[in-house]
Amino acid sequence: MATLSWGKPKIRLVKLDAGDTVPEDPTWIAVPTPVKDSTKLSTTEGETREAPLEGGGFEDSAQGKNTYLFEFEIYAKAGREKPVEDIDGVIDGHYKIEMQPEDPLVEGRIIDVCTLHCTETFDAAIGDKWKYVAKPLQPSDGSASVKREVVTFT
Repeated sequence: MATLSWGKPKIRLVKLDAGDTVPEDPTWIAVPTPVKDSTKLSTTEGETREAPLEGGGFEDSAQGKNTYLFEFEIYAKAGREKPVEDIDGVIDGHYKIEMQPEDPLVEGRIIDVCTLHCTETFDAAIGDKWKYVAKPLQPSDGSASVKREVVTFT
């Protein structure tokens, strides 16, 4: 049993319907095991607004919400199809992503609504890879755009 959400993750995603909800009969897409150390959640601190005073100090300060990027790479090996098709990197629609860490009893990540982008790369040492980047959007219910929860794949 782990106490940290590290190790080989499982990732799945589903295309959302027009109302940004999971369809009644969802077709979950299982992402192949990602390239080592490529699965990441990056946080950008929200913008700070400040009301400075003459001579120093602040009358008030407000912190904006953080923004996030979730990314992973997979090998574009012979016979493997992209989990999600794109046209020059552009992927149509919104998606839900769930990431389960190696230990399924430890909290993973859930992104209820996001856009996806795909970048194809090649180098002689590794070969072809597809890098998927998800940009979480604010859910319509006002909840967090990235949640820490135990994720159970059925």
